[in-house]
Amino acid sequence: MDVEIPSSNFRNATLGSPGSISHPYPHSYIPDEEIQASFLRFSTKAKELDKQLGAFLNKCLLLGRVAGLLLAVKKTREKIRKTREVFFRNATALLPTLYDAARKDCNSALTYDDDSEHFYISSKYFQNPPPDFIALPIALEQLAQNFGQLHARIAEFREFTDEGFMLKSLLLTLENDLMYRASCVRVYSDRLNTPPIQRYVHQFTDELQNEFEALAAVLAEFADVGVSAISHEQERSSATLSNILGVATFFSGVTGGTLSMSLGFAEQSPSIRVSTMLWFGSLAFSVGAALNSLLAMAWNQTKAGSRGTQLPFWVTMWIDGSQLLFLGIAIVAFSAGLVVFAFSVGQPTYTPYVTVAATAITFAGLTAISIWMIYEQVSASSSAFVQRPAHVIKSSRESDHTDVSKFHFSPDGIKGTFSNALSSLGVLPYRGDDQSDVESLEEKPIPMKDDTPKEKYPEKPRTSFRDRVRDIGVFKSAETAFIQSGQRNRRWRSNNPQKSLSVTVSRSTQTTQLNLPLKPSGETLDYTRYGTIKDVAYSEDGNWLAVTCVRESARQSWTTVVDAQTLQASADVWHEGRVISERLIWSPFGNKLIVKFNHRYDIWDLDAKRLQPVECYHDIQDVAWCDENTVLVAEHSCVFRMNSTKLVTFYRFDRMHLRSIALERNNKYLIAIARVAKSPDEIEPASSWSEKRIIIYDMEKETEIYRIPVLEDIFRVRPIAGELDMLVTHKDHKEFQLWTLDAGLKGASITTLLKKRPIAQPATPTDYVGPTRIIGNNDQFILSGTSSGALDIWRRDSGAHYQRFEPELDEQERISCLSWRRATDNTATFATAGVDGSRVYIWRGEESIVAMTPTASPELVETPDSMPRSMWPKAGALAAASSTSSARF
Repeated sequence: MDVEIPSSNFRNATLGSPGSISHPYPHSYIPDEEIQASFLRFSTKAKELDKQLGAFLNKCLLLGRVAGLLLAVKKTREKIRKTREVFFRNATALLPTLYDAARKDCNSALTYDDDSEHFYISSKYFQNPPPDFIALPIALEQLAQNFGQLHARIAEFREFTDEGFMLKSLLLTLENDLMYRASCVRVYSDRLNTPPIQRYVHQFTDELQNEFEALAAVLAEFADVGVSAISHEQERSSATLSNILGVATFFSGVTGGTLSMSLGFAEQSPSIRVSTMLWFGSLAFSVGAALNSLLAMAWNQTKAGSRGTQLPFWVTMWIDGSQLLFLGIAIVAFSAGLVVFAFSVGQPTYTPYVTVAATAITFAGLTAISIWMIYEQVSASSSAFVQRPAHVIKSSRESDHTDVSKFHFSPDGIKGTFSNALSSLGVLPYRGDDQSDVESLEEKPIPMKDDTPKEKYPEKPRTSFRDRVRDIGVFKSAETAFIQSGQRNRRWRSNNPQKSLSVTVSRSTQTTQLNLPLKPSGETLDYTRYGTIKDVAYSEDGNWLAVTCVRESARQSWTTVVDAQTLQASADVWHEGRVISERLIWSPFGNKLIVKFNHRYDIWDLDAKRLQPVECYHDIQDVAWCDENTVLVAEHSCVFRMNSTKLVTFYRFDRMHLRSIALERNNKYLIAIARVAKSPDEIEPASSWSEKRIIIYDMEKETEIYRIPVLEDIFRVRPIAGELDMLVTHKDHKEFQLWTLDAGLKGASITTLLKKRPIAQPATPTDYVGPTRIIGNNDQFILSGTSSGALDIWRRDSGAHYQRFEPELDEQERISCLSWRRATDNTATFATAGVDGSRVYIWRGEESIVAMTPTASPELVETPDSMPRSMWPKAGALAAASSTSSARF
């Protein structure tokens, strides 16, 4: 029976993409069951935070003047529910079955008293049209603003002490990170309805649930301890006001008695009139102190009203300080009137002087104690800042955005402390401790472009399209599709010339299997005299093996090149200066070698026997060959295209810190991995919240043609020569990703997309520490080292786990460097070096061709248990498509 292949397969086969028929995967792979599970976890944590906010609100009813705080809590709870609905809308776009499941959950349980996870979507959501995707950044921004308002309302309570410090820090971090995330998502506003961005947005739920959980825990602790402390502090303040009221009332009575005594004199001398005036003033201020104490008590106990910055400055000062001020003025006026009266009534000579002495002694003690109390208050406030260094004032995400963390007492004295205080307020630039950060924001001078004519270098000859297509049936279908596409769009292309996409067909369509030895072949290269091996690398043609070594104590580096077949040394070189080599990069033709260091790279021309060091302004993040004579150098936020030591051009990536670069040679696409250091609104994230991007950049047009955001801590990209797949590894090699540059014809224009491929987990989970490499003579396998020393291997075309290779090596020789030698026969040769090792081991095995059957795929036959159930239908479709295409042609 003749089965027709879907038209999408014909379209991709037309382009000659190696993944056209064998890679029917979604744009960014997340299993369906994980989508539902992650949203349920997020919804549960959001509900727990909502409950804690409700409990916090009830506890706050015991406090005074909490109307602003209660309103902020209420709005925050509403925005949390709104944000949950927006993320639910995004999740239902990825998994439509969630809609019916959530509606059933909503109708079946009016109250959620059990411990199971629920969606917590209200019935009103299902009665209205779903929100638009563009509502996501708006919801995130509004939630951030509400967290900021909640922080401001809490900070208005001066009674807050250390109990509320962590809560305020978490609220500040959440506000900053949500604003950063909303600003970054707006970049993809026109793509929020596409699967890659929807899956990226769905990953926010994993981040938010952790933040919500931390905030709920701190909020629960604060509701139990902090609110009680605030209530106690307010009660103590009320008691203080009551004492002031009692003293002022008593003093008013005393002043009234003295006034009756002074007014009893028939003859009023000028001095008696002065004392009477002072006592009248004292009486007025003492009565004012009593009245203001009553006013402050009523002010603090009322529920409604504003606090802190919401009030004019004079109102705050009047409520908080007028009582003591008026009482102090009353006491001073009364004492002055008493002294004047003592000199005016004709008492014995010693009486006025005794009165003056007693008054002086009383005021001296009062003044000394007041100064001491003020000093203690200032010292206590200062020590509070000293005890809270920057590394303590962080949220669960280790945020550095709390302004108070920048204020500390300087060893330079008051001047230095005052400067630091102004820095924390933004008045002066902050000059704290020097910090070394390879991804710190700093402007670098951009060299001028080299205007000299560019030399045209001959490109490496390529095999023709017809010669490289092994399957004549695929070639015929490709030829037919090209003709049909050309007939449809010939006129349009004549008026609108477009760049044609060059795609190289895979080197081999045959499936192979590995037979690797458990021990090295016995061929060992000893470099003890050079130090510790940092990297090993075979050239692209497999003729040479390069090894770079470092002597850490002396900070000296050596690099040697040996014949890959005979292992005889061909050349070696010592790198001048105190430098430590990091990586080796061979040129496409294998006659030049780059040795990368921290601030420089050396180009070693093996034919000319010349070593050319190139110094750089900043730390070099990555180096890649553009062609045989030019290199691409990634520094900070720029990629420099260098011809020897001359700058040809540069490509700038604003607000991003580059981590890795590579070149897709067929189309001259620059592939970059970067961390978004600042959002378009100039917002900096916490370190674990920063967005990473995979960027496709057209160097000929000098424009970015595609970008895709990633939350994982991706660090290095390794494209596969001659194909459209690329391996993306994490910074610590704990995970890796496989992406495909899917290029398809849409009319006569070129559309370029990145598709994330699924990778099956092995049957026995383990921790990965690297190295992670593409191996095989036709790059058909992916290898990653485990913490136990074993090597897990996957098939690249299907993502299925192939085998676990456990070499028999000593623990100290655990593999840390690995390079595969490309061969045209069935040999499987690779070189390894151990952690802190000084020996290179050569392994020789076999890579044989597997005979394909029309009913099964070798990946499914070899490791059926290693694939998740969600991938079985995709794998079955893959096998059916492969067998059908073979039978048809």
